[in-house]
Amino acid sequence: MTKSVKKRPLTSEELLEAKKLNEIYKAKKKELNLNQLKVGDLMNISQGAVNHYLNGINALNYESASQFAKILQVPVSDFSPRLAKKIQTLVPRDFASNVGAKGNYLLWDDDNPLPDDEYVLVNYYKDVRLAAGDGSYDCTDYNEFKIAFPRSALRKCGVSPNKAVCMTVKGDSMEPVLPDGAVVGVNLDRKRIINNEIYAFRHSDVLRIKQLSWNKDNTINIHSFNSSRKDETAYLEEMEIIGHVFTWSVIRYIP
Repeated sequence: MTKSVKKRPLTSEELLEAKKLNEIYKAKKKELNLNQLKVGDLMNISQGAVNHYLNGINALNYESASQFAKILQVPVSDFSPRLAKKIQTLVPRDFASNVGAKGNYLLWDDDNPLPDDEYVLVNYYKDVRLAAGDGSYDCTDYNEFKIAFPRSALRKCGVSPNKAVCMTVKGDSMEPVLPDGAVVGVNLDRKRIINNEIYAFRHSDVLRIKQLSWNKDNTINIHSFNSSRKDETAYLEEMEIIGHVFTWSVIRYIP
């Protein structure tokens, strides 16, 4: 026998967001040739789920709000200033602009609990910049930002949930693979250098991200994917390996 789960009642603010969204949908659906079935297909959800969002049965969250905004060609702030503000404070601009896109990450906070027990929270050091170019910003306070990963994905990568963190790439030396603003997952438990893998490390007091490999003289080759950057060489003793980069999210926003 399936046990039914009672949904929490929506707040007055959430109900108002749904009402505003529904008004925008009704005003634009003819112009954009939309119906609830088409919207559901674009959002990869059922028509019923779309109806529940529009009629205030289910509360909007980051992902659904961003998807509706993209489909209806309006900013999230037009129907939910609350979510628009939180999206901008949770993630870098390029990432926030595409929260609804299919990717490796789910956003989470107290208002938007994990979908189910199959996900695990990973600390997102939003203000830590891994230098892929000149300069970096090193900050140990992650302000309780988190990104949700499927447990199965971490298990497949051999990553312990409590040994994973997420950081942001700063600079263009790792383009096109890791452009400025990309979010990377780092396995703090894997520090042994395997040729041609990507690592986060500290070198000359700068937190960096590069492809590393061993040279024949037991020095480390530091390689940038950007062909305009020359390879560097360093001794392992001069470096502090933070961890192996096991995943990354590259979401390009073109206004």
